[in-house]
Amino acid sequence: MILLSPTSTTAANLPHTLDRIHHFAGLTGGQGLIIVFLLFQSSGNTTNASIDPTLAFTQLQASLLPRTDIPYIPILPISTLVDLPDLLLKHASALSHRHQQPLAPFKNIPKPLELLELATTEPPLDRETVYSVTDCFANLRELAMACTEPGADLRGLQQSSDGFEELRSEGGHGKVATATERLRELRDLIGGQKFNEISDFWAEEWVVE
Repeated sequence: MILLSPTSTTAANLPHTLDRIHHFAGLTGGQGLIIVFLLFQSSGNTTNASIDPTLAFTQLQASLLPRTDIPYIPILPISTLVDLPDLLLKHASALSHRHQQPLAPFKNIPKPLELLELATTEPPLDRETVYSVTDCFANLRELAMACTEPGADLRGLQQSSDGFEELRSEGGHGKVATATERLRELRDLIGGQKFNEISDFWAEEWVVE
């Protein structure tokens, strides 16, 4: 702990104060250290009477911000020295409680294919169907946009039986297929039932727990 007062931040004393804090931080790299700032004036000291304690406290904080060579050290203000023991006990208790908290378990981030397997009313999709979806759509985002874009006629595709071969036979393989064309191709690859299960999934809102 290093103890500072408003007079530590005067124009004459501030450079020395920052040097003290720099040396103080070097003892442990900033770990387990605190700065206690006394927010009180000595009634018999006319020099201190002209210093605003709150302004001095703020000036110290502002002076430390650009000092990248000084690691972060908590600055704890107190009104009188009588408050010092309680302040130190509370700070020590907070540090102890923080170190005793168990670390939150790391949650595995699902892979894109795992998310794609769930994009159906009858999850999970089998791997062959997932691969067929990726043949038509580069990722889950593209599938979602195709199924939810304004004007997407999912019901019409579910009921229609015309195939995608017509587009290919006309040289469609050299074109950039529209979202509807790719949905139609997907329906032909995986069959009507599985296509309906996927398209119905995007037609409603689902709560995932």
